[in-house]
Amino acid sequence: MNATDAAAWWGAITATLVFVWDIYKWIKSGSNLRITASPNMQLLYNEIPKTTDPKYVFVEVSNTGDKRTTITNLVGVCYQSFWGWLFWRKPDINFIVPTHALAKPLPYVLEPGERWSGMGTRRFYCGVCHSNKAKADLVRVRYKKTG
Repeated sequence: MNATDAAAWWGAITATLVFVWDIYKWIKSGSNLRITASPNMQLLYNEIPKTTDPKYVFVEVSNTGDKRTTITNLVGVCYQSFWGWLFWRKPDINFIVPTHALAKPLPYVLEPGERWSGMGTRRFYCGVCHSNKAKADLVRVRYKKTG
């Protein structure tokens, strides 16, 4: 193997690695939403929570991708059991949460690095619909035992 062959092999390997890297970047490009749901939240009025207030699920969405997206709805789904979720993937209840007065109004354009937050009543899964995906991005609401 002479220097020309070594240079040709080096160029071929480098070009292949760059091509694979470009495919990876293309697959990962777009909006990437990180959704968190915090249950059992109460509203504070003059720093004292009212005991008759309902509990809310506070949903926060941040765009960690490189493209903007439009959040269209705050949604939720309920499954009767874990097996229903695992095997049938067909929820027993689908619902849309109306925009709460304290949330940013929907539809909302979410730029890269930006955050949106909203609230709804307690449910098993909740998430958002947005313009870059046909299905909703959902996150499981995990309730902790209190007391």
